[in-house]
Amino acid sequence: MCPEPRGVERGDVAPALLGRCELGRERVGVGSLSHEVVARLARRARIGEVSHSFPIEGERRVEQHHSCHQLGMAECEILHHGATEVSTDDYGLLVPEHVVNERVHVGTVGKHVVESVGTHIAVAEAAKIGNDHLEAGSRQRFDDLPEDSLGLRPPMHTEKRHPTETLPYVRNPNAVHRGVMHRKAMGIDITGIAHDDLLRPHSGGRAVCAMNVLPSGVGALPLRPMPYPSYRTDMTPEQFRTNGHALVDWIADYLERVGSLPVTSGLNPGDVRAQLPEHPPEDPEPFSRVLDDLDRIVVPGLTHWQHPSFFAYFPANNSYASILGELASAGLGVQGMSWVTSPACTELESVMLDWMAELLDLPPTFRFSSGRGGGVIQGSASEATLCAILAARWLATNGTVNHRGSDVMGGLVAYATSQAHASVEKGLRIAGIGSEFIRIVPHDHHYAMVPEALDEMMTNDRNTGLIPFFVNLTSGTTSSLAFDPIPRAAHVARLHEVWVHVDAAMAGIAALVPDHRWVNNGLELVDSYATNPHKWMGINFDCDLFWTAHRNALLGALSILPEYLRSRALEEQHAIDYRDWQIGLGRRFRALKLWFALRCDGVGPAQSMIQRHVALTQELADWVHADGRFRILAPHPLNLLCIAHRDGNEATNALIERVNATREAYFTRTVLDQTSAMRWSIGSRLTERRHVERAWSLVQELAD
Repeated sequence: MCPEPRGVERGDVAPALLGRCELGRERVGVGSLSHEVVARLARRARIGEVSHSFPIEGERRVEQHHSCHQLGMAECEILHHGATEVSTDDYGLLVPEHVVNERVHVGTVGKHVVESVGTHIAVAEAAKIGNDHLEAGSRQRFDDLPEDSLGLRPPMHTEKRHPTETLPYVRNPNAVHRGVMHRKAMGIDITGIAHDDLLRPHSGGRAVCAMNVLPSGVGALPLRPMPYPSYRTDMTPEQFRTNGHALVDWIADYLERVGSLPVTSGLNPGDVRAQLPEHPPEDPEPFSRVLDDLDRIVVPGLTHWQHPSFFAYFPANNSYASILGELASAGLGVQGMSWVTSPACTELESVMLDWMAELLDLPPTFRFSSGRGGGVIQGSASEATLCAILAARWLATNGTVNHRGSDVMGGLVAYATSQAHASVEKGLRIAGIGSEFIRIVPHDHHYAMVPEALDEMMTNDRNTGLIPFFVNLTSGTTSSLAFDPIPRAAHVARLHEVWVHVDAAMAGIAALVPDHRWVNNGLELVDSYATNPHKWMGINFDCDLFWTAHRNALLGALSILPEYLRSRALEEQHAIDYRDWQIGLGRRFRALKLWFALRCDGVGPAQSMIQRHVALTQELADWVHADGRFRILAPHPLNLLCIAHRDGNEATNALIERVNATREAYFTRTVLDQTSAMRWSIGSRLTERRHVERAWSLVQELAD
């Protein structure tokens, strides 16, 4: 080994390789190597037919041939500085120019690299070798090992002086002055070499063991074999860049052509599974093949929610900026469960909730600056509703539910109309509230709650010893986009001291447009509120915005603080731990896609889209009125229109089936007071007038 690290200056020669080495076909990771090593690996006689290029930092490549041949390099050969690719295709001398002061990372190379460089001549790149139990210019020694007060060293064999149940240390006298000491590389990773490959005889019949060289100051441990394989991926940073560009191009192409595809898949259950292998692949596959299967298997099996003729369910539009934000979140890979685990994740999210409260013109009670309120990004409106139920339950029981559980829940009663989302009943079940204690409040002919009926129900329940604790109001129901009269209903709930939650999953985003801020009427009287940018704002799923005016109740219901999650910032009440604002512990960095979209696009595109969709819905209603075969079943102030065939439910249901069978457009069905309805939900970012007009023509053609 070289006695001390040395910088290799321009004009220096590379040390010669020793002996010969047969090459295997396995590939392993080798960590960081110096330019000299790269040069030696590249200088070989070209034998064999197949070769692979592996990216190296600094825009260099090394060709690794998977066949058996000799490694050889004269001592005077030096590394070419100007080349952007070091290749074995040329086996003349390299041009005598080089700069080797910087390190080069070789991602994945053949097993022979470790055998020839890592084990045969014991190339070790470390900043200092004194504490690593290698004497400068001599063999490895095993005596006088340092103390191991932390118990990090494996048990040592009492006679052979190597760790028990692991590969023994092996002396390698050929290592003298042959290693290249260069900067602070950690060592050579031999992951992927078989046990007997490591101990295969090499020059002089000696068995050779690859060693992991620790940098100085890391526990002063002796060199020892790596007992476990380290994580390695076949995709290098350069390949990731290439594949990432390919995927972004694929996504852009998909969104440009999605309107030319059938809206629905037309497949039968099991068709996609039948095209997939029964077992996982044994070896990595090229990324190009993955993209091919994305086109061949996945896309034909999709319902295309971004399609301009998708009129089913509800919008789920995205945007280029939010997609990039999602990619950034995946790349950063942070856990935002508490402030200390990623401060930027927490603080950016709290700012995004305040930004959106301002853009939607929500009451100041929902903002962090109020001292009592605040907001959080949930995965869906269903999760937000469950959190609201749990906060209301905690408040109604004065927190005793956390200790006594069902003993104090027997009399709790919740209220909603039949038009409320199914997640309300599901959330109540999870919270321990059975259907016997869920009151279905009557609605009027517009499918909106009747506040007087709510008041009567609550009064009766109190008179019988029950405890009203939760009211769900909806600002835009899923079935018909009905709006409960929030000011009147919330006033009734306040008189009975009951928590009011407003579910505005889709329609709440309409408040981005000042003309539609009537959807916020009465919100100053409610305790919690949720709306989804991932429905009608162009922020890709999942992104639900949940605000509360009483964050202490939410924290009281959901906060649990084990020792491993304690932090000074939390104890001093200087920080938010969003894990206490949701059901789960782990949290993705969802705020990034909202931040990206607001900064790159602004709010203008979403406002224009909302206005266009509302105008198209009103024009569609005029077309329906003009056709005597159809009738409109509910008010349509925004972007949802429910129509029915005048010949009855069977005619309406059959019409929906026939239209969907064409795969030119897609609709879903609902039932409003025993009447089947075709729902027109106009919300795709790509939907224009011609798409609505064509879909209406299709409905008219198939209605007869």
